Amino acid sequence: MPSEECVNWLPVAGSAVLMFWTYYAYVVVFCGSVVSDDTTRLGLIVGFHVLLMLLLWSEVATVVTPPPAVPAYFSLTEVDLDLLNEARSEQARKQFLEILGTQRGVLTRGRDGSVNYCEVCRRIKPDRTHHCSQCRRCVPKMDHHCPWFNNCVCFSTYKPFLLTNLYLILLSVYTLFTAGSYWRHVPWGNWRPAGPAAQVGGLVIVAIAFCVSLTSFFYFHVTLVALNRTTLEALRSPCFVDKGDTFNIGAYNNFVEVFGPRPLLWMFPVFTSLGDGSRFPTKLHPDNRERFRPAVV
Repeated sequence: MPSEECVNWLPVAGSAVLMFWTYYAYVVVFCGSVVSDDTTRLGLIVGFHVLLMLLLWSEVATVVTPPPAVPAYFSLTEVDLDLLNEARSEQARKQFLEILGTQRGVLTRGRDGSVNYCEVCRRIKPDRTHHCSQCRRCVPKMDHHCPWFNNCVCFSTYKPFLLTNLYLILLSVYTLFTAGSYWRHVPWGNWRPAGPAAQVGGLVIVAIAFCVSLTSFFYFHVTLVALNRTTLEALRSPCFVDKGDTFNIGAYNNFVEVFGPRPLLWMFPVFTSLGDGSRFPTKLHPDNRERFRPAVV
């Protein structure tokens, strides 16, 4: 619905407004009114713009990058759907789904031991794929749906999502220390809503709030990367067909799976993650990403 779509974009619009105000308060008010030395002012503005551009690039990439499509061979054919609907019992249905899941190389199962099947999309769910009610589709390697981006944090957006959090923390720390170092130069006696005292004071408060709230959140996601888990998997561990299997293939390999093998691109929100989001190497199946893909038509 159009009205629902508008509501979903409100958090994104709110963060954009906050970003514009931060820019005004730091560049125009703080650097323009409080910092008197031209060389220092230029250095502060350049540093702020570098971090801001990296932040905006990462944020926009997270917002506009759609979840990748689930490969077609995970979808059921009309014949498969007819056979599934004709199953005479729940057990027969599970057995048929087990055959379909095994054919497609799915390594995980649901809580009840059955193959994960999406009734809405009518497909076998690949490993780590979940159906998002907000996006109305199956999302590969879904971490969570984030209202601040109006998008799913998933296989295609996890790297820019992490970089957005990192650069927001760095920008907050940069703002806090540079503005805080000029605290005694702020004309606190001349208090006006649009004046330097109110703007710089608000800037410092917002920077502290972001530093405190995001640091622990970012650390949580760094831990998830190191363990090769998503937020959903941290809440409920995946069930593997093979006992003892796991997506954790070592901290470095886990990191490269998200950020890619090229260090020069790690700090930029360009897609460098490995694979297509439907198959992932595991402890017992390290070559799973390169395994044969069945020609399901």
